[in-house]
Amino acid sequence: YECGEFGYTVTPGRGKIGGQWLFMVSAFSLTQPRNEQPLVSLGRMEVEVNRYGNVTVSIPPRAEQTVPGPDAADWDGKLFGAFVFQLLNSLYDRGLIELPGVLPKI
Repeated sequence: YECGEFGYTVTPGRGKIGGQWLFMVSAFSLTQPRNEQPLVSLGRMEVEVNRYGNVTVSIPPRAEQTVPGPDAADWDGKLFGAFVFQLLNSLYDRGLIELPGVLPKI
């Protein structure tokens, strides 16, 4: 996924097989070599499998997340929101979730 001149990296965190997994979402500039820049941490996702085999993807409120930087709630929030919308649209396009329609691109 992309938003403007930024791309995303999803890094698995802690988890347990058949249970819950945490993923950190970070952004990087598409205009600079990846090995010359730090990743900007945006937020996290939680993926959980229930006892019926259904998968739930949760995005905790950003107020509950520790995201560094003075403008974390502004530009980083927009980047994170764009990632979440693109993820949900991808799942919708594949028939994996139901939505009233496609979410807007940010």
